[in-house]
Amino acid sequence: QAVSKIIYAKTKSKGSRMIKQITPEQLPVDVLKAYEGWQDNFKKSIDSDEFIPYTQYEGEDKNLLALRSKEEFMSWYGQSPGKIGEPYRDNGFYVRELTWLSMWANPRTVVEFGTDKGIGTFILKRLNPQSTLYTVDISLKVQMPPNDQRVDAGFFALLNKLNAVFVHANSKNFECIDPVDFCFIDGDHSKDKVWQDSLRAWANRSKNGRWVIVWHDFRDEEAFAGLKISVHRFSDLVRKKVYKFEDSATAWMYGDPSEA
Repeated sequence: QAVSKIIYAKTKSKGSRMIKQITPEQLPVDVLKAYEGWQDNFKKSIDSDEFIPYTQYEGEDKNLLALRSKEEFMSWYGQSPGKIGEPYRDNGFYVRELTWLSMWANPRTVVEFGTDKGIGTFILKRLNPQSTLYTVDISLKVQMPPNDQRVDAGFFALLNKLNAVFVHANSKNFECIDPVDFCFIDGDHSKDKVWQDSLRAWANRSKNGRWVIVWHDFRDEEAFAGLKISVHRFSDLVRKKVYKFEDSATAWMYGDPSEA
């Protein structure tokens, strides 16, 4: 605990040097190949199986309107991150990074912290059909716009009858029975929860193959300050860099046995 406090104080005062913003050209050759082919792979993955649309939404959220058909879903979600402030598709759009990191890692076990409506769950499973996917949320019901009706957590993934394991639990206590090759952290974005989820992802990670930890909403906005503090602190603690692109609010850490 004493070590963690020292690292945290250093991070608050000086900032971590373990967070690195890069360009795609700086990716390793095998990773760059996955990055360059992400859009084709995303569309093939979504198109690989039946798509059950959700047509009851009549609001303005384009992320939800895109659920009306497979074609709309592939077109809307198969885009790179948008400009900051662009409605519904700003730099928080995480699909590109989920896609090429899945291509690189080829995970056998995927864990998602924060199921919510199940859109990310659906994408992760379609990208990784060979995997066992665990999606973890502390809530049984979540809000669905525009009238904030309550639906089951994972609603869209359940609608599409995905072969996933839905876990109702506090993510900090989720000890996966299998080594985790890909962990997507997208639950409670508060400082303490992101710290706990990051530690859990690290403890669960695979030691024998490629592994990836991904954080959603690594932003400069005040609302996400706690998340950034915890990711910096975690990066310092485990002495591994976290990477991100300038146009994206999705950050990642990865490794493979060759680095040992």
